[in-house]
Amino acid sequence: MGTPQEHREKREYALSIAYERIVDEFLADIPVIERILLERIEPDHWSIVHPAWRNHPDRVGLRIDLNWLRQRNKRRDKLDVSIWCDDKLCGMFLAKLSRKRINVALRYLESNPYPNPLLGYMLPIGLIIAESFAFAYEAKEVAVSQPDKSLVPLYRQRGYELNAADQSREKRNCDIRAKVLVKKVLGY
Repeated sequence: MGTPQEHREKREYALSIAYERIVDEFLADIPVIERILLERIEPDHWSIVHPAWRNHPDRVGLRIDLNWLRQRNKRRDKLDVSIWCDDKLCGMFLAKLSRKRINVALRYLESNPYPNPLLGYMLPIGLIIAESFAFAYEAKEVAVSQPDKSLVPLYRQRGYELNAADQSREKRNCDIRAKVLVKKVLGY
């Protein structure tokens, strides 16, 4: 991944690209867009997520047990972002850069379930961030690992494709497995 300094520089570059794309795409839709902040995941962010997000009425019974802090700390090659707006934590993002920089794999993306300025926009914002990291690190593609099957149509609207096995299943009118979705990164 390079030196820590190179990583910091590429991270800053990726997040500046992401912010510009978010503003360009959602300027008309999000009235507080200029107050979006993209930061590192810090230990105190986990205390915001847990237990509040886990105990939200819409999530009770879903068994979401992801510990963001543990995931961030155990991955040396992590790309982590906390997504803020108006001093509210709106989402958390964690991706991994492959060793040969072939792809950026989006591992986890979670939205704050409570009312917040970015509610309903976390998926496209997360994908923009992943694509920006891929561009900054010169990766060829972004992969989404094990997406929720109900969200596959939204990923596909944003240019993500099923792998060859799932494309074959789809052509035969069989259920897709959706283990991974991929999008080529050509540049901005």
